[in-house]
Amino acid sequence: MADFKEYILKIKLNQAGPNWHDHPIQVDTSSEIMYSLMEETILQLKSELYGHDIPTYQFFRPFLTKIDTHAGEFFLVDQPKITKISSNNYSCEMFFKKEEYKLAFYKFKDLDGNLTFSLTMRAVEFLQLIINAMNAKGGNWNHYIEYIDDDKEKTISFDGNNLREALKMICEAFNTEFEIIYTKDSKGLPMQVIRVHKVEYFKDEPFKAHYGEEFGLLPGITVNSAKTQMVEILYARGGERNINPSTNNNIKYLLLPKSKTIYYNGEDFLYPGYLNNPLIFPEPIPDGFRVYVTDTKGFYIKRGDLKILSGYEDIYISDNIYPHRIGKVTNVIPQNIQNNIYYFEDNTIPSSLDYSKLRIVGEKMTVKFESGNLAGLEFELPQSSTTVTGYIHSSRQFRPDPLNKDGQTYPNQLASINLNDEYAVFGMNMPQAYISDDNTHSGASWDLYRDAVKYLYDKENGEVLVQFKIDPIYASNPTKWNDINPYLRIGAYYLLKDKEIVGEELKVRVLGMKQNLFYKEKVDLTLSNTYLRKNFRTEIDGRFNNIIITEKETKDRLDDLDAAFSNFKGDNEEEKETFFIAYEKRGVDGTLFYNYFLDKNGNETNIIENDWIFLNIIKTPENEHIILTNAIKDEIDSVVFMYKISTTWIEIDIASNRTKISGFQEMSIYTCKIKVKFKSGKIMYSKEFILYT
Repeated sequence: MADFKEYILKIKLNQAGPNWHDHPIQVDTSSEIMYSLMEETILQLKSELYGHDIPTYQFFRPFLTKIDTHAGEFFLVDQPKITKISSNNYSCEMFFKKEEYKLAFYKFKDLDGNLTFSLTMRAVEFLQLIINAMNAKGGNWNHYIEYIDDDKEKTISFDGNNLREALKMICEAFNTEFEIIYTKDSKGLPMQVIRVHKVEYFKDEPFKAHYGEEFGLLPGITVNSAKTQMVEILYARGGERNINPSTNNNIKYLLLPKSKTIYYNGEDFLYPGYLNNPLIFPEPIPDGFRVYVTDTKGFYIKRGDLKILSGYEDIYISDNIYPHRIGKVTNVIPQNIQNNIYYFEDNTIPSSLDYSKLRIVGEKMTVKFESGNLAGLEFELPQSSTTVTGYIHSSRQFRPDPLNKDGQTYPNQLASINLNDEYAVFGMNMPQAYISDDNTHSGASWDLYRDAVKYLYDKENGEVLVQFKIDPIYASNPTKWNDINPYLRIGAYYLLKDKEIVGEELKVRVLGMKQNLFYKEKVDLTLSNTYLRKNFRTEIDGRFNNIIITEKETKDRLDDLDAAFSNFKGDNEEEKETFFIAYEKRGVDGTLFYNYFLDKNGNETNIIENDWIFLNIIKTPENEHIILTNAIKDEIDSVVFMYKISTTWIEIDIASNRTKISGFQEMSIYTCKIKVKFKSGKIMYSKEFILYT
């Protein structure tokens, strides 16, 4: 039976109310706080309401209800989930989020308010746009960036993304991660700081943990090995801009430096000759570093200190890395404002870089602004088939043609060129130093080399996912608690010592954590040995079997399902998809990976437990519902759609691929479920769900 304790919620009776009022509530002691890397922190609060307390759930309104915990302040963002157990007994489940929930509420826009656009910027400039957007909404936000080459720029395309999605895209582009730090500013006011870095703590001093009395872990350690192949050969290629195939072995993209060596330890790079002592030969491999070498053609990298075993190959593509120079406007000349003709100069251009003589034959030379009012816009320079007249090297002056875009002509008096605006030139043969300078280990090819080494460093061991629980008796000891408490956070490293399941030992990093609301010593951890740069969400509440599911994978699944239904939808363009998809995936050995219902936004709505069932419900303008199914397999006899009117369940066999159902009342709510009958005689019901008509 559930155990309950009193907890104090704070509520506002109305939006304009200035004060928060204390409201005691009986809370299930299994309520917990869920953390995961680069995702929202969520507090799951469970309660039961009896008798005269039942109407109180009406006071629990989104944004007007909050709770203070040992992990900080949380706000109710969604409507509580209320389940009627009896006329005198209701269960209530609420999900609270920290202040960072607002990142998902606002869209990422450019300076003109556009939702679809591309920008080329440094990481700090992208981050500042997000900070500005949050502060414009009345927040108090700042950012702090670590371990990023601030001179490196990336081009990122956005299309209606919210600020949290944009933040993930920025971190993915720059091969890094982020976390939200809650602190106070110089005036003592609450402030949120977006800390952009590889989220790692105690990497050199991991917590040594293994099963057994006085060693910190409960029974039930789970290790899921070999989720990914161990990469040994990594092909790499950069972008296509400013690449001349005629001088690049007829290859139109950036290659790696040829026959070169790099030492890397997960954080720092060293190069042959690092000792700067020619008397020491052969030069020893730096302690703790791995050796990575490129092939003679600049196509791939591999370990230089290990023999190839499996030969497993992967590819790393970075379209954002290509030879270019970021210049800065030092003078603006409004030549003919009425006709939108503006010249600009950059007196920092070196004498050796004469753009007018560097155009790639057959391409048009352009100048693209990377910052300022014209950021993202690309202008052609006047040129003939043989000569570029739009750049005058003696005065370092550019004379771009006006650009007509979306009904406007740029530059103009509202969106003009300004001092210190940054720009890049394209369609040109960059000097070799910008492509690859082997003496200084600089240039675009070396940038690609270093990025590819980082990628291979994380992929060559394969991914291992580990799950275990902290022993609450061990952690309740004050001395032991002081030892382990700093490690109860996302990014903390543990050294798992268990000879039977991981060999001698395995260093892993916390990616997900569940912590009990009342007993902070009760903690479940999900950890991995790899640096997962892609957008992902760690499910640590058991619903998805603790499998890490990337956002791309979720989109791919929806795309696959859309394709699966494409043969069933007919030609009626008025039909609109309105409800859900069910999907289950099993491994070749029958192991269940995940099973759930998804609505079209990718949210979980229900669970069904047979193998490979596809369902979809679409609604026609006549308020008819068409149920599409691809669920009939050898082991399944029938699939029945059921909906409840008053106390009566109506059953409709949907064994056909396309079943039309009429009779639903407009703007009504129906309780529904699915019944699957197997040829073995077993009958399985899905959980109940709600259909809005």
